[in-house]
This record gives sequence, structure tokens and C-alpha cells, in this order.
Amino acid sequence: MALLLTAQTLSKSYGHRHLFSGITLGLYDEDRAGMFGPNGAGKSTFLKILAGLEHPDEGTLERRKGIRVGYVAQEDKFAAGTPYEELLLALEGEHLEEHDKHTRAAITLTQLGFVEDHSPDTAIGALSGGWRKRLALARQLVLKPDLLLLDEPTNHLDLEGILWLETLLKGANFAFLVVTHDRYFLDSVTSRIIEINPIFKGGYLSVPGTYSDFLERREPVLEAQEKEQQALKMKVKEEIAWMRRGPKAQRNKNKSRYKDAEILIREYQDSRARTGTDEAVDIDFQATERKTKKLLAAHALVKAMGDRMLIHKLNLILSPGMKLLSIRM
Repeated sequence: MALLLTAQTLSKSYGHRHLFSGITLGLYDEDRAGMFGPNGAGKSTFLKILAGLEHPDEGTLERRKGIRVGYVAQEDKFAAGTPYEELLLALEGEHLEEHDKHTRAAITLTQLGFVEDHSPDTAIGALSGGWRKRLALARQLVLKPDLLLLDEPTNHLDLEGILWLETLLKGANFAFLVVTHDRYFLDSVTSRIIEINPIFKGGYLSVPGTYSDFLERREPVLEAQEKEQQALKMKVKEEIAWMRRGPKAQRNKNKSRYKDAEILIREYQDSRARTGTDEAVDIDFQATERKTKKLLAAHALVKAMGDRMLIHKLNLILSPGMKLLSIRM
């Protein structure tokens, strides 16, 4: 298999709304991939980034030289008046003779059923949602893509239209990545399933096979992650206990261990955030390699002025770094 494109540590947010982060994913020339995930996971945005229509906040996208990437959005928008004119418009930037453009447009429309059921000169405004989706596909297929990205293509399609699309993709001579929540469609046309979901390490899980194959692999992966998280939790507890004891070993060695411990703690916190668990970890980053020194200690202080009690059994310890605010009432 030849690599078509590679996404490296892609991250994307809109304002305070975080979609995904750190996704590293490759797509190959033999991929028949399906993608799904929870609402808000950023599936449509991810497709737009792959298509070059949006830019990630972080990360890079590398494409094989000369690759053609097609993109079919959820909502179909057209600039021309008829299907035939729309395909000619799509071919404007191609280095083809005018005759060849007309021939390619006519062949593509015929392959997608426009001559048989709808005239290529039918007004686009008169087309149903299903036929508009076919036209959106035709507009990309006429450009002969190496990789086709489809965002919820079964929307607005009736059963006949969905079966037609399944047949088209099964016989495709190009790679594709389709985002859909239609599980039966995924089972029918895909040979690789990708779930974008922050619960997974790396932000996604990719499994070769159909959606049914994916379900068999998904739970063991989550169980393995949970075991890893529990092991990490135990290590964090051990390091926190060590930090609180304030060992008197060599200073440089301690500093290195403190840094490692803080990295471990952050890793554990990230894993809890990924899985949506609110469990708090009692963490003290102020531990030092020496015991805390008392600058001042007061025990059961009492102070009166005449019949007025000012201080009654006050206990107070001042230590390095402490900031004390006194408020007069």
C-alpha cells in the first residue's frame, strides 16, 4: 500500500470549544475507510482539514506529490444552472481540450444515472435531495480523485439511493474516507473503521475490517487502557507519598525525580480527563527536598485588654513561602 497523506499531531478548537488534539493518522491508496464518533468530536472539521479547506491549530498535513483529493460536504452548494454546466465548471482548471472536458462530463453524468433518469440539462433547483447528492459526487468524480472524502453522504438519500452509493463505493478505483453514523452502510462498504473519540489514546482508534469487526476490538482496547490507567494511578500515589516524605538524598537526583513525578501526575490527570472521570488526585507540587522549617510557632495564645478578649487560644505556624493576611474588622 502507498501512503496518500499523513496527519501529524493535528489539534483543533473553536474558541473555548475543544474538538480534538494530537491526532496522527495515515491514509493509504487501498483504504476503504469509515469514520464515526460522538457529536462534537470534530469529524467534519477533521475532513475539511484533510481536504485543505481548514487549517489545524497545531500539527501538519503531508500529501503525496500530485495527489488529488475530492471532498463531498454534508450540505450541497452549486454554482451552475444544470448538472452538465456544473461539471464543466468543475473542469475549468484542468489541462484538457474543450472537447475532452465535454466528453468527461457526459460520461460521468451517465455513470451516475443522469441520462437514464434525469437529463443533464435539468435545472439543479428542480433536483431532489438524493439527486443533488449524486451531482455533488459527480462533481468530484469527474476530477478523478485518488482519495475521496465524504461527510455523511447518506443524508437525504432514500433506500434506493443508499444502495446505489454502496455499489458505487464497492467498485471504486480510488481510496475513500466516509464519515457516517449509518452502521449498516459502514458494514457494507468499508475495510477499515476509525472512531474519533478523546477516550482513546491519540484521540482515535483504527481497526481493519468492517464495523462489526471494530466492535469486537473496541472493548478490549478500552479495558487495556483502564488497566494501564489503574497502574499509572498506583505509581502516582507512590510518587506523591515520596514527595511528601521529603527525602534527604542528593539534591540533583531529587530534582530529576520531582520532574519525573510531575510528568507522571500530569499524564494521569490527562488520562482521567480523556475518560471523563472527575476523580481528583491529591497532589502537592510544593514538596521540596528538605523538611519544612518553622519561622514562628504560636500555641494557645491568649490576649485580653481590660474586659475585652482580643485573642483566645490562637495556634499559628509561619513557614518559608507562607503569606499571611490580617484583616481588621
